[in-house]
Amino acid sequence: MKNRIFFGIMLVIVSFAGCDNANNGNINELQDDSFKYDMFLPHEGFPSGVPESWDWQSNPNVQAGIHLPDGWKAIIGWGQVYAEKNHPNPNIDFPLVRVHIKDLKVYIYQADRTWKQVLSTQRVDGWFFKEDFGPDNGIIPPLSVQNELDGGISVQAGSGFNFHYWNTERASVSRDNLLGVFVTCKARLTGVENYSETPKYLLMAAADYWKDLTGVQYNEDGTENNCGVAAGRFKYITPEWNIFTMHTFSQEEVESIVFPY
Repeated sequence: MKNRIFFGIMLVIVSFAGCDNANNGNINELQDDSFKYDMFLPHEGFPSGVPESWDWQSNPNVQAGIHLPDGWKAIIGWGQVYAEKNHPNPNIDFPLVRVHIKDLKVYIYQADRTWKQVLSTQRVDGWFFKEDFGPDNGIIPPLSVQNELDGGISVQAGSGFNFHYWNTERASVSRDNLLGVFVTCKARLTGVENYSETPKYLLMAAADYWKDLTGVQYNEDGTENNCGVAAGRFKYITPEWNIFTMHTFSQEEVESIVFPY
């Protein structure tokens, strides 16, 4: 994805006794299929610190789509948590509120028009990066990753940093059996009961193609071994479980496709 850095980083995770939720994030109990229109709408809020010139700053966008580069063989899901542009420091203003993320899944719409789930990660990997992915100048983000007892992790964003998350592995994909890509993850806010207002955190889901299952991002000549599939819509995170999605279909196509939610 343009203007984005994607490193594989080993996380140091702090165990955390999270509170369970009666719903526990069952997507079918959360909402209807209106999410399929999110790729055609502007973001609910603008991510803090992202240059307006970047192609994903204000709207979702499809990059490679279903056009897997010749000879490439892998895919991975990912996403980002940002503070909202007009409220850039929720980690400071609401120190007890965290973003609980889990169940990052990638589905392939196959040539026979059936779905295949190729990735499912309950506890995603990820780390904190500068909001514009510029040099951090050795600054250690005042943020942490915590394990949640009912699955997934919780994080914060702000103070100039986002949280960039991804599946723990890549999955094989073939251009001969690829009619579409669909990514989902679940997220909610915890700790909001401690405040009279709710912080404005944003989250989106996305995916990248990779040349293979294990290769590094950059070759010695500076060329890259990954490219963006598509980037989904930034939506506000609420105390209730919701799903955040990305897909590669047109407005006409989504009317006849039953998504695996």
